[in-house]
Amino acid sequence: MLATLNLERNKIGDFGAQCLADVLRKSKTITTLNLQSNQIGQDGVRYISDALEHNPILVTLDLGYNQIGDIGAQYLADVLKNNKILTKLNLNVNQIGDDGAQQLVFALSENTTLLTLALIGNNITPQQMCDWEDEVERIELYAHYPSDCSPDCEYGCYTDSGSD
Repeated sequence: MLATLNLERNKIGDFGAQCLADVLRKSKTITTLNLQSNQIGQDGVRYISDALEHNPILVTLDLGYNQIGDIGAQYLADVLKNNKILTKLNLNVNQIGDDGAQQLVFALSENTTLLTLALIGNNITPQQMCDWEDEVERIELYAHYPSDCSPDCEYGCYTDSGSD
């Protein structure tokens, strides 16, 4: 049985994401999916998000180093509101700004299963992270390296001790 599917750096793009979403909808064994560095944009993540609505088993999704932007973040936020399976989501370096990140954070108020959300290397302001601290205190949220953080608020700062 295939439990982990690592397609990192395969340049599947939006079309490949669409094909993969068809497989993901039917999968009863894939618990970890790594799609890091695959040139996936907002259209590709829309297909993957739709598949997540029908997938009862995926617990880890790595979409780091793609180009989903704020619209793609919104697609994932919509899924997170109802998803009760996913525990780890990596969206590092995805051109997500404050608007997209805010949608993800708001979705977490309805989601009690996501434990880790990685947003490092996006266009999220440190002050925005501090504003969300109370809303997402139950999860590990990484959005900035320590050099980008304010001494007044270190919430959302990545440290080696808290993430892999």
